[in-house]
Amino acid sequence: MAPIARVLAVCATLVQAFSPPPVPSLAQLALLTPAPNGCANITDRGLCLSSKDAGSQANWEAYRLAGEACVWCGGAQCTDRSADKCMPYDLLMNSQGKYYTTFYAVYDFKVAAFVESKRALSSSLDATCLCTMNSGCHTLSDQFNCLSSKDGRPEGVISGSQVAGQPCVWCAGGRCNPGSAALCEPYDVQMSGEGTMFAENIAKDNYKVAGCQGGKLKSIIQLAPGVSKPTFPLDPPSQAAMSCLKNELAGCFAINDRLSCLSSIDGSTVRSFGSIDGGLKVQGQPCVWCGGGPCTAGGPLASSLCLPFDYLARGAGRAFTSVNRAALTVAECARSGEGNKFDFGDMSCLLPRTNGCNKITDFKTCTSSTDGRPYSFVAGFKAKGQPCVWCAGGACSEQNSNLCEPFDFAVNGKGHAFNSANEFAEYSVASCSPNGIPGPRALPTFYDLHGTPQLVDCGFPIPVWEKVGQVCGFCKALVPKINERYPTCGDYCSKNGGLVCAGASLSTLRTCEAAKAVTCSYQFALEENALCECLPKPGPTALARDFPRPADEHLECLDLAKNGCTAVTDKLACLGSKDASGVKNYRTVAVDGEPCVWCGGGPGGVAGGACTSDSNATCVPYDWMARGEGVVYAYRQQASTILKVAQCSVPDRNFGNTGCLKRQVKGCNTLKDKGTCLSSLDGRKEHQIAGFMIEGQPCVWCGGSACNSNNDDMCAAYDFAVHGAGQAFLTDLSVGRYLTAACENGKPVPHELPSALSNAGVLMMVNCGVPNPIWTGVSKTCDWCKVQVAAKAMPMFQNCSAYCAAQTGNLGCSKAWTSFKHSCDAKATTTCAYNFKAGENALCECHVQGWGSKVEPAQSAQMTPVVIDTVTLAPPVQVTAAPFPKVPEVLSNIGKDCWEACNHLSGLCSFCGKGNACCRHNTTGEGSQPKECRDIPTYLTWHHECVIPVHHVTPEEAAAWAGAQAAAAAVAAAGGSAAQRVKAAGDAAGAAAIRAGAEAEAAQDAFASAAIVARETAMSGPEALDAAKRAAAKAAAKANQSPAAVAEAVVAGAEDAAEQAGVQAAMLAKVDGKSVQDQTVAAAKEAAYAAFDMQQSEPVARESARASAMKVATDAGQHLDQAEETANAAVTAIMSAGDLKLAEHGTNSALRHAFADCYEQCGNKPGMCNGFCGIGNACCRASGGTVVPPECQKITTYKTGHFECVVPQQATPTLVGLVPVSGDDSGPAMDVHAKTGNQDTTGGTQPTSEHAGQGGFGTASFLLIGGGVAAAVLAAGLVLYLLSSLRASRRSKRGARMEEEEEDSDEGTDLEVHAEEEDSDEGTVLEVFRAEEEDSDDGTELEFHRPFGTPQFAPNGGKGGGKGGGKGGGKGVSAPAAGYPHLPYQQGSSAPTGTRPTQLATNPH
Repeated sequence: MAPIARVLAVCATLVQAFSPPPVPSLAQLALLTPAPNGCANITDRGLCLSSKDAGSQANWEAYRLAGEACVWCGGAQCTDRSADKCMPYDLLMNSQGKYYTTFYAVYDFKVAAFVESKRALSSSLDATCLCTMNSGCHTLSDQFNCLSSKDGRPEGVISGSQVAGQPCVWCAGGRCNPGSAALCEPYDVQMSGEGTMFAENIAKDNYKVAGCQGGKLKSIIQLAPGVSKPTFPLDPPSQAAMSCLKNELAGCFAINDRLSCLSSIDGSTVRSFGSIDGGLKVQGQPCVWCGGGPCTAGGPLASSLCLPFDYLARGAGRAFTSVNRAALTVAECARSGEGNKFDFGDMSCLLPRTNGCNKITDFKTCTSSTDGRPYSFVAGFKAKGQPCVWCAGGACSEQNSNLCEPFDFAVNGKGHAFNSANEFAEYSVASCSPNGIPGPRALPTFYDLHGTPQLVDCGFPIPVWEKVGQVCGFCKALVPKINERYPTCGDYCSKNGGLVCAGASLSTLRTCEAAKAVTCSYQFALEENALCECLPKPGPTALARDFPRPADEHLECLDLAKNGCTAVTDKLACLGSKDASGVKNYRTVAVDGEPCVWCGGGPGGVAGGACTSDSNATCVPYDWMARGEGVVYAYRQQASTILKVAQCSVPDRNFGNTGCLKRQVKGCNTLKDKGTCLSSLDGRKEHQIAGFMIEGQPCVWCGGSACNSNNDDMCAAYDFAVHGAGQAFLTDLSVGRYLTAACENGKPVPHELPSALSNAGVLMMVNCGVPNPIWTGVSKTCDWCKVQVAAKAMPMFQNCSAYCAAQTGNLGCSKAWTSFKHSCDAKATTTCAYNFKAGENALCECHVQGWGSKVEPAQSAQMTPVVIDTVTLAPPVQVTAAPFPKVPEVLSNIGKDCWEACNHLSGLCSFCGKGNACCRHNTTGEGSQPKECRDIPTYLTWHHECVIPVHHVTPEEAAAWAGAQAAAAAVAAAGGSAAQRVKAAGDAAGAAAIRAGAEAEAAQDAFASAAIVARETAMSGPEALDAAKRAAAKAAAKANQSPAAVAEAVVAGAEDAAEQAGVQAAMLAKVDGKSVQDQTVAAAKEAAYAAFDMQQSEPVARESARASAMKVATDAGQHLDQAEETANAAVTAIMSAGDLKLAEHGTNSALRHAFADCYEQCGNKPGMCNGFCGIGNACCRASGGTVVPPECQKITTYKTGHFECVVPQQATPTLVGLVPVSGDDSGPAMDVHAKTGNQDTTGGTQPTSEHAGQGGFGTASFLLIGGGVAAAVLAAGLVLYLLSSLRASRRSKRGARMEEEEEDSDEGTDLEVHAEEEDSDEGTVLEVFRAEEEDSDDGTELEFHRPFGTPQFAPNGGKGGGKGGGKGGGKGVSAPAAGYPHLPYQQGSSAPTGTRPTQLATNPH
């Protein structure tokens, strides 16, 4: 390869590797500062990275400038076009080859973004004494002014950082950051500006922050060279404070060491410098040590290291130019009462060392000696007679290498006699034992004396408390010398996390014992040590609100958990217990007496586990769980919806007459036959289980199958079976078939289990004449004209006379009784006028007024309960029959795997009962699931199972959704030609209708979906009609419909598709700003065109036009009558204009808004844009973007430089080696199988098969497919919405019109009913349902067994799905979860005996 070619190849590789960063969000852009002169005029990093372009120029050709985030190019020019170091995002990221050739900063750029402060100022920082008389911290050049100031600029924020009022930061005399030469910066700029305002915080390890303490400057001020402080920083000591100092006859200026200087006053004969009265005092002044350097700049004593106080304090500008940089320290005696005191005890055994402690170099000598030097003080600290202190083997101070010093000097001299010491080491002081033997005695460490930040166990996360000498338990600590920082324990708790003081005591160092109890507001003396106890922050209250504690009366039946709730591991035991551990409270939360809470989930895949982060316990006390977060544990691990709290069930009935029932001492749950169960009551000694009554409860027979999801028991105690769902167990499995044991006439009689409806009363046919009348408020029918009236319905009637009078016909009351609940057994006879009390159950017998006797029917009629929406009717009421609401049938095949029986698809499925669906719990989100599978509250298994939908979906809606998804999937799989998309949509819609049990509408739904997709793909009229007819014929054949039924379905489907075409046309008119009337005219016209395109008659076209216009009008907010008038006016308008006739297809498919900028109109993204660019057209740009969708590829001609509307190129699909990629089992699943066949019509190469589980797509392929899917899904969603909302208004009108058309038409219907004769010439066929009988030799066939999702493959070969699979390979048995009995329910087939699943990970359901 030539050198130039190699260079170009490398460049191309680099260009391909570059991936632009994400476009800043609108929320981020809103926070950026507008740059009025544009990004290009910014040369400062910080300003660029906090700005957005606000210049006068909005665009450069097609690229946006105004409003774009600025991009900083690392301090160098961004491109070869200009020297700009900062540019707007869109111009820089997308205009290569247009605006510039080379992007210099491709690997060294940063996009502007608002950055939150990384290190916020502590709320405890006191800045009240700081000065604001400055032009900004960055203008201050000396330490004093910097550390006594806060920024005085008026600007609140500069370059995204806080400025005004920020304390200044001194950067140790050097540059703070490479962005400027400043030695001082505002806090937020210096602490948070790294990476935005400047590249590096140079002073990150060596800086000081200005602050105040007690109204004075906090920091030790060091003056910069040649700079004089306006006022001298030191106060002169009092005469008492100088009493220990010695006279230095040679004068302070002659001293060259710190200790001598700080031990002296000037004893020279020079009284003053200058005039005697007004001069600078010298004699008698305490010496000042200047930190080891010359004290002044200039003057006669410029080289002195120690000078008299007054000379130095007032001499600047008089005796010398300025005070030099120094840590100034004045000689004075240690103040009485300050410093660390220590009881030395008997020191008679110690030997004085005349050379002083400071000359001793070994541990033994030091800890057996006192200082014997003749002078009493050194640098103001006691020396003579002080016991020596051994400094843990290290230097006692930074002044020298002394290992031993006198006590007062070593312990209290820091900050005066010396700057630093080995203060955290454990010093030893010389002392005498009780036996008079000299030796070491440990001194309190710095930590012991002053405390240090420590973790204190006081809730979660464990907080750090300041100034802790010793942790003394939960939320309790010893605070040595508390008054050094906090006056009271109340203040201490408040300043350490906003806590409240719970107790305070006086204490001593190194102990947690309280010497004397005091109040939380007690003001501690300077030397006193405090024992402070605080209350932890209360835990969150949301759980206690959402998950309330049961009332005490509901806890009386609970068992006592002697070892506490946390020791219980069984769910039922937990839910039947309360804590009896004897621990009343723990860390402020109640324990003993609290009901237990179960967190451990249960059978059937119910989530659960450990309750909290602190242990693995699955059962805990209520208050622990409700209020303990952040106090006794860090965080709660289970949602409130998982938790169950122990409580006693409140009995809803008194069974009364159960004397005929046999007590079963082993419990109802042990009974396996119906007869025994329904003649028994529970005789176990347990009063309750999980809070539900057990002892003495009648047994309930659960229809011969498991009563609930907990176990396989077929018989259970009444309270447990009826009320335990959601608490003791997840769900009832046989509630519709429950019978309960009861007694009537002294014998066991099974009763239907009372339901909420029977308690409230229902409409029911009563055996009281022919035909049987319907009575209201019935709980149970008992005999001829005799019923038990529901307890909740009786209060409106009060007595049986009023009840009988309120029923249909001229009825009167014959007899009345009180009765047992939901039973025909009478308790006591009463009168017809007896007003029943609350809780009493009434038996009423009625008769027709004027009849002498009852008229017994020849044969008892079937009594059928009638359920309507309103069950409470005020008497007297004439009850009339009303149409039943559409409700799903009873759920069928509960718990079974419905995947095979429902053709490997989720959604409506008659296998589950009409109106019910086959679904599976989807952990990746429900957006791609059918509507009927969304928001299902509970699943019993891991696989697909039958459920009752939360969202009611008609078979038509399900079919439309399936068709739209299939068309989108066709694009995703292999480019998807128009014919492939149409076929996929029609096949899927028909299959969905059949699967939902709507076989009669399958052909119509298939035709409609196919026709809609055909129109969007710009397929010609005759071609589209033929494709839709084929789809209808195929669906009809599968649904066993006749050709006549297919002909009607074609007309109905054509109306659906035509109406949808009209609505899309109205949407385009709306985008153009047309009125509602104009939109309805556009809808009517396009609907008529579409109907004629599909060779429909004029009546069909007229009806389609009217229905489409009416849909547009109602969507615009018009009432039904007004919308009908508007629609009729629209149809009249197109008829009068002569438009209602066969016209050329595709009026609205033409390109719209060809020269306009379509970016914003099409949702700020490229791709398909039917609503602005016209049906089937897209919004694209010549220069592309970060991702180029498939419809924007291969566009050869553009009219502008910005985003514009274009007609996509319909590329001939080429089959790739499509091998399914095994994805996450929880995603929206779609099985994809490649089946080898002939080469496609384009002459491409035959696809090769890869080993199952290896990806068949490269990164680029996935990008292309992703774009296509996104566009197709947008279109699919629109199709679904429009199609499902257009159908309801017309179904009843079609029969009469079809008869009329059959009479008028002499032409036959060209419909091919048999799907086997279909002959497709396409290279790739997409099937969205399993059509095993279809045999196509036209190429490679791709089967999608679930609508749109992550491709997966079936194990054990599958249909061409893996190595050895091939055409005719094994179907592949899907594996169940471990331990779950897999039942292969598949209509029309069964798995061979002995077949075992092998690959659970790839199970499609």
